[in-house]
Amino acid sequence: MTLRRICPALLVVGVGLMVPFEETITLALGVVCLVGFVVTGVFAVATPEFLGGDEHSADFVGKHRQDRLQEGEAQGGAKYPS
Repeated sequence: MTLRRICPALLVVGVGLMVPFEETITLALGVVCLVGFVVTGVFAVATPEFLGGDEHSADFVGKHRQDRLQEGEAQGGAKYPS
């Protein structure tokens, strides 16, 4: 199974164990499942493909800002403070 399938399954099982039951063991297992949900969610999101450079990366934003500054100077003044 992939993290995309395990993550929501852990959420459903965790909530399913915690809400209707009040025994210590079911609450403990529910908490473990919810912690597992958070951990698998972090690993599902923090993949190299997801975190790779895109249009919102620092290099792109810096270059875009420089382009906008140059446009502002060409129009008679900087639009953005440096």
